[in-house]
Amino acid sequence: MHNYVPEGSADSFFATQAGGGVGGESFEQLKQKVLETPGDLDARLALLEYLLRRRAASARKHLLWLIDNHPRHCAHQFIVLHKVSTTYSEGRQHWLRHLDSCFDDVAVVFHAAVFFSSLAPKDSLRLFERAAELDPTNEEFPRRLSHLYASMAGSGSAAENEFFAHMAAQQMMIAVERYKVPSTLDSYLLPYFSSELSQIAELVMQFHLLEDGRNLGELLIKHRSINEDRLNEAKLSKTRSGKTGTSDGIYALSECLGHSILGRVELAYGQIEAAKEQLELMMQLPVGRRSDWSLANALLQIGETQIVCEYIEWFANRLGDKLTENSSVKLSAEDVSFITQKQNLLINWLNEIRAGRIPTLS
Repeated sequence: MHNYVPEGSADSFFATQAGGGVGGESFEQLKQKVLETPGDLDARLALLEYLLRRRAASARKHLLWLIDNHPRHCAHQFIVLHKVSTTYSEGRQHWLRHLDSCFDDVAVVFHAAVFFSSLAPKDSLRLFERAAELDPTNEEFPRRLSHLYASMAGSGSAAENEFFAHMAAQQMMIAVERYKVPSTLDSYLLPYFSSELSQIAELVMQFHLLEDGRNLGELLIKHRSINEDRLNEAKLSKTRSGKTGTSDGIYALSECLGHSILGRVELAYGQIEAAKEQLELMMQLPVGRRSDWSLANALLQIGETQIVCEYIEWFANRLGDKLTENSSVKLSAEDVSFITQKQNLLINWLNEIRAGRIPTLS
């Protein structure tokens, strides 16, 4: 059980926003409702979201009210200001007053960290670290720290940027370690594991942090087993008519991205045969719209045309299988269009490579 238990529900908060307000009420109706019943939290949140989205100055008083009266409300997870303004300056002071007396309240500390994350990243780092101390089982805090460090990579000296990228990888790995602990709690990593890890892996590869890239690539390949550890999906799947909480396609994507990263790590070390082996492993996976071409591109750049052509031909054949195989799932017109266009593109790539040119594979 996490120590972070905020006020309110993220589901109900998003439902309010998705509805355009409480019960779909108009902007003027919301203003009147808040005027008549200032403590109506749902109406206030709907009005605040409407004003923030339009960068309206009048959002200020509603945001300050929310900070003062409901600093533990989960809505603060999603409120980040990206421009220095009177609203930000006053909001900062209000959060600092809370922190003076509530530095042991993980919800207050976390929400203040989110508020500071865009305009005062170093302050935000300290607060996220404090939140992680207060709730050492929660993977959300190191995940947020990872992205905060990633956002800082590029803002300092070469050594500082490399350090920020390294810390982004370290914090994401900590998040995964916490995520894999058996739990029935919701997690941002549950639907976004592939994109979260691959994003940080691509960052560290830019800074030639090869071992960080390797570690993240290996975690991507282990996505299925990590989820099974957390959710015991092998058992749960028996009660879902063969369906698991995460589709096989998502696991295949994670494996594809993982092998691509590991292959590029091997190339960076000069291990061409090992890199080609990673591309061969990718040929054992299903293909899709998001299949990765980075490793094939990298091999093509150094003249390894044979293995790249084999990969392209294999990809084209697998797409063709999708059109001809007997499947219980009927392909949509959009899927058929994608497959046809991709097959034509693959043929063009093969022709270009055989003519001695180097196309960009994507």
